[in-house]
Amino acid sequence: MFSRNPNIPGMDKIMGERGDRVGFNLEAIEKMKAIATENESQFMMVLTPLKREMNPEPRDYEKVARKRLQDWVDTNHVEFIDFLPIFAKQENIDTLYRDHIHLSPLGEQLVSEHISELIINSTNQ
Repeated sequence: MFSRNPNIPGMDKIMGERGDRVGFNLEAIEKMKAIATENESQFMMVLTPLKREMNPEPRDYEKVARKRLQDWVDTNHVEFIDFLPIFAKQENIDTLYRDHIHLSPLGEQLVSEHISELIINSTNQ
């Protein structure tokens, strides 16, 4: 189905990076938000968990990363959906994923429904 291509240009450099990966991601998110703002668009974010985060729960470093992201979202007043608690309420987690990271059509449907609700609620305010 999906396989890792070891010859992706620049991947070795990325995998060899040291430092604060969460911080790097937050900086990239800030840049995306700035682009949206400059173009008079509303910036919204969603986060879907890896399948392993569901059994039984995220690892400590993942909890710290999620906390940092949530703090950033709160500080920057960004519309945000964290799908970890939403997915956790589902009866059969396996039906939401194709593999350990990619969502199944059912998982994609669940995500799209919540994103649609977020957009509708944001435009009605």
